[in-house]
Amino acid sequence: MKHLLRLLFCYSLILLVSGCASLLRDSTSKEDSGKVIVTDLDDTPVLEASTQISPELLKEELDLIREHILTIHPQPFARWSKAEFETHIRQLKKQLNYPLSRGEFFLRVAPLLANMHDVHSYVNLPKDQFGDFRRRGEKLFPLAVILHQKKIFVASDLSAEPMVPNGAEIISINQAPVSYLLDKMRSLTVNETPTGQNRRIQMDFTWLLSAMGYARDTYRVQYLWQDQPFELELAGLKLPKSLSNGESPVSFYGYSKLTPNTSLFWLNDFNENPEVFEAYLDEKFTQMHEQGIKNLILDLRYNSGGLSENLKALLSRLTHKPIHWAERGVIKISESLKKNHLTKTRQRREDKYSWGLQWLPFEWTDSLQHSIWWSEPGEVINLELNAIEPNSSKNLSGVWVLTNGYCYSACSFFVASVNHHQLGKTLGEKPGSLAKFQFAYPVNIELPHSGLTLTLPTMRLDFTKTNLPDLIMPQEQIRRTQEDIASRRDPVLNRALRDAESVNKQKF
Repeated sequence: MKHLLRLLFCYSLILLVSGCASLLRDSTSKEDSGKVIVTDLDDTPVLEASTQISPELLKEELDLIREHILTIHPQPFARWSKAEFETHIRQLKKQLNYPLSRGEFFLRVAPLLANMHDVHSYVNLPKDQFGDFRRRGEKLFPLAVILHQKKIFVASDLSAEPMVPNGAEIISINQAPVSYLLDKMRSLTVNETPTGQNRRIQMDFTWLLSAMGYARDTYRVQYLWQDQPFELELAGLKLPKSLSNGESPVSFYGYSKLTPNTSLFWLNDFNENPEVFEAYLDEKFTQMHEQGIKNLILDLRYNSGGLSENLKALLSRLTHKPIHWAERGVIKISESLKKNHLTKTRQRREDKYSWGLQWLPFEWTDSLQHSIWWSEPGEVINLELNAIEPNSSKNLSGVWVLTNGYCYSACSFFVASVNHHQLGKTLGEKPGSLAKFQFAYPVNIELPHSGLTLTLPTMRLDFTKTNLPDLIMPQEQIRRTQEDIASRRDPVLNRALRDAESVNKQKF
C-alpha cells in the first residue's frame, strides 16, 4: 500500500511539474512574440533587437558557456588541460571590448570549443536562423568541394549552367587564397581526427565562408585546370527554404543489388526510428537470403552517427556470437540533460505506446529515466552495457565496410566493432571520431544574447578492451586522387566490389 501511495505521489508530482513547464513554455512564447518581426524575405523571422551585442552581454555569455562546459560535459579536460581552457577564456574575455554581431561572436568562441577535440562539443554555425544570411544579400557558394592533401578540388559545379570542371583545383575565392581560408576554417572546426576535420569543413564549406565574411551574391573564383589558370565570376545559389527554416534532414539509407552475388546497403546516419529500421533490416536480409546473396557492402561514408539501438541492430546481423560495441558508460547529470532526456523519453513513449498507455510514469517506459530524474546535478550514473546478441538472419560470406572522415559517433563505434571483432573488412579513410572512448548523447543550449546554439555531450562511452593500436583505422586505406574526382570514380566502392566478386569466384 505504501509503495502504491508513493507511486501515486510521484506521478502527481510529475504532472504538476509538467503543467508548470507547459505554463512556462506558453509564457516564454508570448514574451518571444514581442521580440520577433517578419520581413518580406519569404516571411523569415528576424530579431528586432540590434544585431550588435554589447561587450557586457558578450562577457556574460562567455561566462555562461564556461559554466555549461563545466557542468554538462562529463570530462571536459580529457583532451586538453583545465589550465589551457582557463587561459583561453581569460584571453578571449580581454578581446570582448566592443560590440559584436552574433556571427563575429561565433568567430571568437568557436575555437574555444574546437580545442576540446570532441565532435560533440561545438558552437553551431549561425547559418540563417534569424534571416541574417539573406538579409545581407548572400547566396550559397555554387561549387561542391572535396578537401584533398591540403587543397580544395571541385566535386561538382551546382550552377544552372555549370562552367567549372570536376577535379579543378580552387586557388582563391573572392580574392582570399585557399590556404588562408583553410587555416581559418580549421581554427573553427573540431579536430578529433584530421580526416574528420577535413570532411566537416568540406560539408560546412559554404556556411564557413559566410561566417568568415566571404559569402556574396556572386563569387570570384580562381582555379587551375590541366595546369592552366582560370578566373570566373559565378552566381551564388539561392538558399533553399528548408535550410533557412532550420529543418533537420530526413534519415537517408537504401539498398541495391549490385551483382547476383553482392548487395550494397548505404546509410547516412543511425537516426531512423528503431522499430522502422529493425523492420527494414529484416526485410532486406530476408530478401538477400531468398536470392542467395552472400556478400554485403556497407557504405558508411558521410554517416553522422545516431542511435545506439540502430547500431546494435545492424551489428547483430554481422556476428555469430555475443559482442560489445561499448562496455561502459558514464552519464553526468545536469539540468540540461534532465530536460533533454525527458523530452526524448516522451517522444519515444508516444511512438511506442498507444494513447491508452501513455499516462504511465516516465520511469515505467524508460528505466534510465528514473535514475536521471532522481539524481542531483553533478552526480554521475555508471552503466554496464549489455552485449549484442547475434540475429538468426545472419547468413553472409563476406562483409565490406566503407568509411571516410565524415563517420562520427555511432558510425565510428561501428567501424571499431567490425575491426575488433573481425566481422568484415574496412576500407577507405579513417573515421572522424575516436573509439577507445568517446563522448555522446549531446544536448543543445540556445545562448540568450547571441542566439547561437551550444552543443555539449552528457555521456562518456568506453569501447571494449582491445589489442588493436588504432581501432578505427581501415584495414585498407584508399584515397581518392584528383583524377578520381575529375572522372567521378569511386575507388573505395570499386575495390570492395572487386574483392567481393573475387571471393565468390574462388568458391566456385
